[in-house]
Amino acid sequence: MQYDVLIVGGGPGGIYSAYELLEKRPDLKIALFEAGHALARRHCPIDGVKVKSCVKCPTCAIMNGFGGAGAFSDGKYNITNQFGGTLHEYIGKKQALELMEYVDEINVANGGEGTHLYSTGATPIKKLCLENDLHLLDASVRHLGTDKNLVVLEHLYNRLKDRMDIYFDTPVQSVERTDGGYRVVTMAPSDVQEAASMVYEAFDIADQYRNPVVILADGMIGQMMGAVDFDRMPPRRENLPAKDWALRGSDARGGKAQAILFPVGTAHYIEKNIAETELYPALIANETRVESIGVEDADIVLAAYGTASRMCRAAMETLKGELKLGLIRPKTLWPFPYEAFEAVNPKCKAIICPEINIMGQMIDDVRIAAAGRWPVSHVGDSRTDFLTPDAIVEKVRQVWKEVNA
Repeated sequence: MQYDVLIVGGGPGGIYSAYELLEKRPDLKIALFEAGHALARRHCPIDGVKVKSCVKCPTCAIMNGFGGAGAFSDGKYNITNQFGGTLHEYIGKKQALELMEYVDEINVANGGEGTHLYSTGATPIKKLCLENDLHLLDASVRHLGTDKNLVVLEHLYNRLKDRMDIYFDTPVQSVERTDGGYRVVTMAPSDVQEAASMVYEAFDIADQYRNPVVILADGMIGQMMGAVDFDRMPPRRENLPAKDWALRGSDARGGKAQAILFPVGTAHYIEKNIAETELYPALIANETRVESIGVEDADIVLAAYGTASRMCRAAMETLKGELKLGLIRPKTLWPFPYEAFEAVNPKCKAIICPEINIMGQMIDDVRIAAAGRWPVSHVGDSRTDFLTPDAIVEKVRQVWKEVNA
């Protein structure tokens, strides 16, 4: 099945995202994946008699499932910028409050009628606090109560379930961008020596896994002159698999049969299934390559491959003493080294992707790896100029100014 939008998680964020998408774009095909149970099946086995403590259910019915961890709470929805989150820092205080009020309207319209909206504004307690130099935080609170909260969630589920696909008990383990078909190992050298070394290794990788390998050498490497030390070539892999699949002529000459016959379409599905269940996990585990420099305490991290990564090193040297820059250089673009981004300084302000192209070809993978923890931006060729170290320096200073504004 192909979808226009996939939503991971059936908590409030996922529910209201689906609600809004269906209201604004009912033509979209949407799926939501939730690790926990449907609302009607969310029952904790603890009863205080037979079961008195947690039995470690595979999926906790209290914490997971439609409605998220707050499904069985007392149903208080706070409408304020003064505590409970930092949304207003991204979209402004006025718009943040308007969105909270909009969600409140949805809840009231879907089973929350008759509940009270409390406020600290213009109340005797606020006056008393001010008289004693105490400052009460401004907030409005919709108190649904546990029972009413479940009614609202049930209404929302009924409103969504026939207009989209909802998959319960379906945890999402990973997210990958693919363009359909088969994946091929893609190696990205940054200089002539590495290009030659990767070609050596590519033959053995292709042989071992029976999977194509692409060497993505950009145009600058193609025009570059440099010495190649063949003594630095990677060692040949031992114990490569036997070529029992190869066709070597007729049996009369001691070879294999001249043809392999499958029912129409069968070979494709067998190969596809083997690739997805055995081959690709092995390639990801064994052949992912990356070089990381200084990401643990970086203010900004550069993510670049090929010749662009060499420009990043020059930019890092220029900005030494001004900013702490880190570098993540994927040597394989597939498998992509997502785990390398887990080592990035949590206080890092941004990730920048310098690439020798106009639109950015790696930036989507970097955004997946960043997982919303850091803003990700691109710098590359313009329509009149190629990428340069100076352009990277300028971009870093621009981003640093923006994130600290």
